[in-house]
Amino acid sequence: LEGVLARIAEALPERLRDTAYAAAFEVAAVDLEMRMEEVRVLQLIRLKLDLDTLTVAAIARAAKARLRTLT
Repeated sequence: LEGVLARIAEALPERLRDTAYAAAFEVAAVDLEMRMEEVRVLQLIRLKLDLDTLTVAAIARAAKARLRTLT
């Protein structure tokens, strides 16, 4: 997995790294239940894409707000 993520990070333009992480976070969070395996994979992605904690927190907060239901 780390090798694949390293290749993705190399191929992905820096301007799209936050977008890639946001897409991965959405997939993990869509069922409103984040498992430990999903958290760990997101950590690996975050490290390989060299994203700062504020960006990651903003992405997480936006995704959670978007996926929240009114009932």
